Amino acid sequence: MPAGGLRGGSTLLRRLGNATTRPSFGILIGALVAIWAGVGAVTRFPSWWQTTLYSVSASVTLVMVFVLQHTHNHQQIAVQRKLDEVIRSLPQADDRLISAESATSEQLLELSERHLADRSRATSAVEDSL
Repeated sequence: MPAGGLRGGSTLLRRLGNATTRPSFGILIGALVAIWAGVGAVTRFPSWWQTTLYSVSASVTLVMVFVLQHTHNHQQIAVQRKLDEVIRSLPQADDRLISAESATSEQLLELSERHLADRSRATSAVEDSL
């Protein structure tokens, strides 16, 4: 698949994720649920009504799981790149932290132990200021 096709899908997923966070979307969904409940009440909740409700609910849930996962992953990658840039720009920063997300558990533990003294000093400073 060409890269442009992937970017288009990513943009669509981000737009869908952004649209679903708006209050107007919640109001729209509430109205649709009320209409659907009205249709069910008028038709005395037949089996086709329940089957359609379950199918639509499951489908929307499945799609939204992927939308949320994609949006979260996209935002996490962007934040990681920003943090990498901050680390690169500070001369006293440990450049090994730039690739920490791809480190093994053992390597992360080693990095953590290396910075234990800094963490203790920071904790003490916070406690002293309170």
